[in-house]
Amino acid sequence: MNFDVMMVFDVIIIALGAYLFAQSIIGLKNKTVPSTVVPAEDMARCKDEAAMSAYLLPKVIIFAVMCFACGVQGLINDTKLVEMPKMVNTGFLILFLAGWSIFSYCIVKARKKYLH
Repeated sequence: MNFDVMMVFDVIIIALGAYLFAQSIIGLKNKTVPSTVVPAEDMARCKDEAAMSAYLLPKVIIFAVMCFACGVQGLINDTKLVEMPKMVNTGFLILFLAGWSIFSYCIVKARKKYLH
């Protein structure tokens, strides 16, 4: 097994997905938004943190699962456990970038709606 920079990125993306997932589950139970999603300084301006949590955290969970899946696919491909066609790799890259863009849009929308 050859270790390269792409494997490091894959592991970071897997860790990001796992961390965001865990933080979102905790946030949903506590009805709070983790500071990893929205900084604490900004959350101080939030009038209804429970509503923001209910709106935003399900989207964070979807993004977290997508990050985890894309990271695992990349790691499997980079370790050559399974040789994946370029179309599959390109599809996962597009999925990740699209998911990131949609997730960023959701955060901006939530900030506009709940932070005053």
